[in-house]
Amino acid sequence: MKATFLQRLLAYLVDAILVMIIASCFAQVTVDIKKSENLIDRSQKLMEKYSQEDFDVEEAIEEYKAINYENDKLNYVNNIITLVISATYYIGFCYFNKGQTVGKKLMKIRIKSKSGELKASQIVVRALILNNMLILIVLLLCINFLDKNSYYVLKNVFTGINYAFLIISTFMILYRKDKLALQDVITNTMVVKESKCIEEKSAEEVVKEKKSTTNIETIDNVEVIKNTKLGGNQEIERK
Repeated sequence: MKATFLQRLLAYLVDAILVMIIASCFAQVTVDIKKSENLIDRSQKLMEKYSQEDFDVEEAIEEYKAINYENDKLNYVNNIITLVISATYYIGFCYFNKGQTVGKKLMKIRIKSKSGELKASQIVVRALILNNMLILIVLLLCINFLDKNSYYVLKNVFTGINYAFLIISTFMILYRKDKLALQDVITNTMVVKESKCIEEKSAEEVVKEKKSTTNIETIDNVEVIKNTKLGGNQEIERK
């Protein structure tokens, strides 16, 4: 049976919060606190200017771009660490746990391939498009050679694409009969309830079980025949 929307949503939130908590522990060490506080002060002053009558929209937008750009540069190392943690968790951990993360395990669901055994490549593609890893990789690569205006446009474009992807996937899970999301269709996978996944056996496993059962029955039959013959021989000897 396919996983419900609520199960998938809760699993997604649990995983996102877990990764965020782990990444935030490293942020305390890697981020320059003074520069971070300076950016916070600038953001607060920008919000205060918004309520003033002589508020200049163009000037505020430029200041916002500058703050956003400097903040992402300040968190460059932290974002790399977040990317490594995300890859380890969403790809490595999920693959070695046969399609389950902590969130999915709590919700008793797992990722399953529609065409046999779940492949690492399927999990990689899912993680890149669903867990913001692709966006983070692109932004990390581009921030070093783009100015604040170009970077701001690129970041907004990718953010918009990400939101559109999540909205489309949500509607697909809710309204498609097969309950497949966009990432499921792209990677030829599905998210199923764990109980159903355990009950379902591959054709190869069924064949192996049948062969094993047949072999056991054959051995038992041979033993019965041997015992029957032996009993018959003993009876003849007595006579």
